[in-house]
Amino acid sequence: MYSIYANDSLIYSPDLVSDNLFITSPSYSKEANKSGSCQFYIYPENPFYDKIEVLKTIITVKENGKEVWRGRVLKSEKDFDKRKTIVCEGSLSFFVDSCIRPFEHTKTMPDQFRYIITEHNNQIEEFKQFEVGEITVEDIYGSKKWEEKSYKTALDHINSLVDDYGGYLVVTYDTTNHKNKIDYLANPGKQTNQTIEFGENLLKLADVTNPSNVFTVLIPIGYDSEGNPIDIKPYNNNKDYIESAEGIAQYGKIIKDNTFEKDYTNANDLITDATKFLNDNIKASRTIEVNAVDLHMIDPTINGFDVYDIIPIKSKPHGIDENQMCTKISINMESPEASEYTIGTVPPSIEKLLAEQSKGGS
Repeated sequence: MYSIYANDSLIYSPDLVSDNLFITSPSYSKEANKSGSCQFYIYPENPFYDKIEVLKTIITVKENGKEVWRGRVLKSEKDFDKRKTIVCEGSLSFFVDSCIRPFEHTKTMPDQFRYIITEHNNQIEEFKQFEVGEITVEDIYGSKKWEEKSYKTALDHINSLVDDYGGYLVVTYDTTNHKNKIDYLANPGKQTNQTIEFGENLLKLADVTNPSNVFTVLIPIGYDSEGNPIDIKPYNNNKDYIESAEGIAQYGKIIKDNTFEKDYTNANDLITDATKFLNDNIKASRTIEVNAVDLHMIDPTINGFDVYDIIPIKSKPHGIDENQMCTKISINMESPEASEYTIGTVPPSIEKLLAEQSKGGS
């Protein structure tokens, strides 16, 4: 059973409709490295109808007493019949409220991440501040120079880190010390003990392949510690590019350049990093969009589905039998069977982790 709170006051519970604590069409979504959203309709009879404030009221969603979503009210819209549409955004959106001033310094990636969070915290109210938790994403470039001449939001800087280093942002709320927490993780999800399976709990499926980000030939650009460009041609058959025979066979030649933010001492190290980067990007992104019954709603001993979870999905008619990462959930709180789950391709780092776990358990 779902319930909704506004600043810790209960505003919706299905078993308290006699107290006018009801709303309609409540839903929420969570998405990998995104803020997520929550939406519902509230009516004048609800005692909290006039107490919900845009950008100030914190909305939390709980499932059987456990918090599953937290954010703030983004928009309140009243229609002719005085019904209000309440639209909310997840806690990650707090990072758009601060402005990081220009800087120039030398730091590791984890220290840069902490720097951005600290600068954000120094500017805004306590309820929008974050504690930094675990950072397990690989610091592929080590200590390096960071420079920014323009003014950007903290979220802009955080997204740039994710673009450059990969990994996943996990935002939670510590109910003990009443603090937001942000982790930056390489492998954030758990392996579920629930399978989405044709003939069991799978209701609808769409298998989507998107090659828009694929490239098969890479021109790597790198510099030494003094800012001089690294020339790979003398060590690469006089070619300034590397290519993937596997990728070319499947998609043809698609050429991209990439600048590697690392001080290189020799061209071979640049070639090694470039080869890994190319091999990680020769596969088209793939998502499987499903409607499925979450058996956790029937049996609480079964893991429910959450963003970042690794979910086995099996459908013999569709030729699918694999583990995939859940990258988005859209939950219909009134009709959970209408909820939707987007399952994305498991990244290489997690594929390796799953293989090691399987080998260890055999």
